[in-house]
Amino acid sequence: MTLSTEPRTGWRLVLEIGGERFAVRVERPLHLAIPLDFHGAQPEAFGLPASRAYVWRAGEFVGDVREGGSCNCEMLTLCPHGSGTHTECVGHLTDARLSVHAALREVLVPATVVTVTPERLPGGDAAITYSVLDPLLRDAGPFIQGLVVRTKPNDYTKKTRTWTGGTWPYFTPEIARSLRDRGVHHLVTDLPSLDPERDEGRLAAHRAFWDVAERVANPLTRDRTVTELAFIDAGIPDGRYLLNLQIAPFVLDAAPARPVLFEVQPL
Repeated sequence: MTLSTEPRTGWRLVLEIGGERFAVRVERPLHLAIPLDFHGAQPEAFGLPASRAYVWRAGEFVGDVREGGSCNCEMLTLCPHGSGTHTECVGHLTDARLSVHAALREVLVPATVVTVTPERLPGGDAAITYSVLDPLLRDAGPFIQGLVVRTKPNDYTKKTRTWTGGTWPYFTPEIARSLRDRGVHHLVTDLPSLDPERDEGRLAAHRAFWDVAERVANPLTRDRTVTELAFIDAGIPDGRYLLNLQIAPFVLDAAPARPVLFEVQPL
C-alpha cells in the first residue's frame, strides 16, 4: 500500500493496493464504535458490571462544577470486554501479558465488510460457519487484511442490548482458522465475542484465530486483533473499505476501540 496526493483535485488520499489505485473518501468517515455512555444505557455481556463514572472528591475539592467545583473531574471504572466496542489481542489467552497497544501496528488497513445470516446448527445454536462466510470472501483479494462481519438481524438494539444469559451467534473454530489462513489480521464483529457465552472456557474460535497452543501465543499471530461489540449501521453497504482501527493506548490485553471505515473508489 502506498500513499500519495492527487494534484488535479487538491488534497486527496490515493492508495495503491494490490497493484490497483484507489481514491479514499476521507471526508466521510463511517464510525463502527458504540459510544460508551458512562451515565446511561450501554451494551452488557458476560455479567460484567456496567462502566461507570464517579465524581472525584478529595478534602474540599469536588470534581463537579454543578456542585460548586472549579472543574469536572471523574474517576472511571470499566471492563472493556463487557460494556462497549473493544479491541483485544492474543494476550487475552496467554500467560504472557501481551498488550493490544503493542499488537496493533497498522494505521490504515484494506478491509472488506460482509453481512451474514448465521446458520442454525442441529443443536439449536446459531453460528457463523465456513459455509456461510467463506463464499462472501472469494473476491476480497488484498482487501482481506481487515474483515468486518455484520450479523443479521441488525438493528439499533445492539447498541444497548443485555447479551448476558442469551445465546448469541458465534464463530466456529473452522471458520476462525480459515480467516487466519486467508490472511485476516484484524477481525471486527458486532457480537460480544467470537465464542459463545458458555463454552467451559474453551474459547475455541479465539484460539483458532490466534493459533494458541495451551496458553502460549504463536509469534506469527501476535499482531492480529479481534474487535467485538461494534455496530455496523445498515446504511453501510457490503464491499471494500479502508479500516482505521483506533484504540485507547492501554497496555492491557484489550482496550476501548473506535474503528472507522473510509469508502474507496478505483481510479
